[in-house]
Amino acid sequence: MKNLSNEKYDFKTGTYDYMGNKISSLGATVVLKRPSAHTHINFDDISDAIHTIKDHVSKYDTKVELDKMQDEYLNSEFGAWGYSGT
Repeated sequence: MKNLSNEKYDFKTGTYDYMGNKISSLGATVVLKRPSAHTHINFDDISDAIHTIKDHVSKYDTKVELDKMQDEYLNSEFGAWGYSGT
């Protein structure tokens, strides 16, 4: 199995730390990507990693829309830091 990378996720065979240093040749590492965040997960079982990627990809468009709405709110007058509401 080879490593895969695209705008939605990274998949690497073996386990890696969050800085990209290889820890072990066993298992798999997945980085789930979305506009507001990335989530790094190490798996002992490659099939669990693939299941997680499938779930993430099936929900990706919804997560992107939620990120856009959050970004719009936080950049609005009402979502700005220090807004008192009065």
